Amino acid sequence: MAVATIPVSGRVRLAATASVVGGVGWLAVGLASTGVDLGDRAVLNTVEAAWLVVHLLILAGLLVLYSSKAAAGVLGHLGIGGAVLGRLTFLAAEVQLLVQGNDETPLLPVAALLTAVGMVLAGIAVARSDRWDGWRRLAPLAVGVYPFLVMFPFVAVTPEPNFVAIAGWGILWALLGIALRPSSRGEQVQ
Repeated sequence: MAVATIPVSGRVRLAATASVVGGVGWLAVGLASTGVDLGDRAVLNTVEAAWLVVHLLILAGLLVLYSSKAAAGVLGHLGIGGAVLGRLTFLAAEVQLLVQGNDETPLLPVAALLTAVGMVLAGIAVARSDRWDGWRRLAPLAVGVYPFLVMFPFVAVTPEPNFVAIAGWGILWALLGIALRPSSRGEQVQ
């Protein structure tokens, strides 16, 4: 029995699309989390299961970013490694929340910080590498800077995270996924 394989450009397109879907999912789940009773176990389980899927989809995009070699050098590798570690920490946090049955864990802010710092470093590496042009060149950096400019300030001045601000990060993750997609002419994103 022959095993069908997906060409490299097909795998890249699939993973980049997963990142787009993950970004849109991040936006949707973040907005849906505003005003819901996360104290209700069924609601919490639904929200956390959705976050798990979203984190996995975004992780696929980070792996495509790594394979694109656009974030070349030590800085890029450290950045993507940090962002991947942040994504894995997000996954661990969501599992912890599912198991414990409430919406409090110190892992979520750690995951956000690791991801943001990692994406700033990777974004600087992409911008310096000249492998991407136009808006794509700044997409990874925008993903990294967003939490520092929008999400974290809310936490600094209010006791609770702002789900609308958190949801907005999804727009940038979706744009990164679009930037990662090879063109329809079969060119690889480099």
